[in-house]
Amino acid sequence: MGVATTVGLTGCTGDLQTEASAPSQHPGGSPTPALPVRDLPVGSQASVAIDGRTLLLHRESEDTVRAFSAECTHQGCTVAPDQDRGRPTFACPCHGSHFDVATGVPYGGPAQKPLTEFTATVEDDMVVVRI
Repeated sequence: MGVATTVGLTGCTGDLQTEASAPSQHPGGSPTPALPVRDLPVGSQASVAIDGRTLLLHRESEDTVRAFSAECTHQGCTVAPDQDRGRPTFACPCHGSHFDVATGVPYGGPAQKPLTEFTATVEDDMVVVRI
């Protein structure tokens, strides 16, 4: 099982991402505990590190959690939870791209493709992501 930790905002990874190389959905793999549900109240977002990968989580309802790669689809910088005009967003510190927390779709900045989505579920008292 992977270990999950909360991480802060970091800069660019240095890896350029072409629009064609940014997949829209990860097919999934092993179910990996990401975060206790008590640490992700409904309507909130979090950034977690799992097995060397940073993921962004958004809890839509008691039973629905969305998980996305924190790698910006523009140039690979690390995206993090933020606020944009009072609404939650996932924001890239490098070039200002903003992504919808429920869909991963960009709505501001130079990114054109959505963040890669991972399958996430609420199981017992944990948020579980398929990595």
